[in-house]
Amino acid sequence: MRILRLLPVIALSLLPLAIAGAGMAGAASGDAASGDAAVGGVKASEVTAGTAAGGGKATSPVAAEAKSGRFLHAVISSSAAHEKSLRNLLRSARNLPSWVRNMVSSPRYVSGASEAVVVEGAPHELFAACLARYCEQSRLRILFSADGRQAWLVVEDGDLGEVVLGDPPAAALSLLRQPGL
Repeated sequence: MRILRLLPVIALSLLPLAIAGAGMAGAASGDAASGDAAVGGVKASEVTAGTAAGGGKATSPVAAEAKSGRFLHAVISSSAAHEKSLRNLLRSARNLPSWVRNMVSSPRYVSGASEAVVVEGAPHELFAACLARYCEQSRLRILFSADGRQAWLVVEDGDLGEVVLGDPPAAALSLLRQPGL
């Protein structure tokens, strides 16, 4: 039964590889003048991202500047800016589950691939993670600016309730409160 619950996470993990493969195959259909490869009929500069309203989608060339398909642990361990902004957020909070408090130094979470989104006209990268084997009871979503220097975080925990860190604007908060990993 546990394997069946992990299948969506495994599928999400493989999605970036499938997209990258499609991008390589579709590179021949790219716009030679701009160097903009088309994947599935959509140019890389026309990335779709969530809007501030929360339910709709908007196509924006700005979203292309944000990265997607990356995993939280890899980004935190390879980017000093992302690690610093996350540590600052966690340092400011008192009432967090231990897996969240220690997620930089001893990761005990699973995460899906990141999603490129636009918040108030600026590109951001949205990550979701949860406590391994307890995703329904304890999860988080974190939104980083494209350069990793700004971060907002929402933790939803069965025992502690919702914890919001970083004072996100309304558009960011609606993205952070969306369900899913």
